[in-house]
Amino acid sequence: MNTAGRAGFDAFFDLHYASVVDSLTEVFDDRTVARDEARSAFASTYQFWKKRDPRDDPLAWTLAEALAHQRQRTNAVHDSKAPTVSEFDLRVERRVVLALARRRKVIATVVLGAVAVVLIAAEIFIAR
Repeated sequence: MNTAGRAGFDAFFDLHYASVVDSLTEVFDDRTVARDEARSAFASTYQFWKKRDPRDDPLAWTLAEALAHQRQRTNAVHDSKAPTVSEFDLRVERRVVLALARRRKVIATVVLGAVAVVLIAAEIFIAR
């Protein structure tokens, strides 16, 4: 990602991360789940940041992404001592989100490579 794109994402992240976590906390009634979902959604947003249409609303897309990946949690323990969003260090959260995005890209590349190898092997086997 170019510097301008990364700077734009960083500004977007810094401006909206805390409010997204707060909103998701109300939805999931669990700050830990909300933070996990926010991280995942922002990682997805980061992956597609350069490709997005400038007319798109990245905040709406990020919230929709977080809600679409709502996980079924059974026996969830509500921790009343969960840190508030204001206690989060945005630099640490941003690093976690960017690492998650990079990890997803690596996994996707490996999976695509494995599929290509299997398809080539199948073609060779069929050709014999």
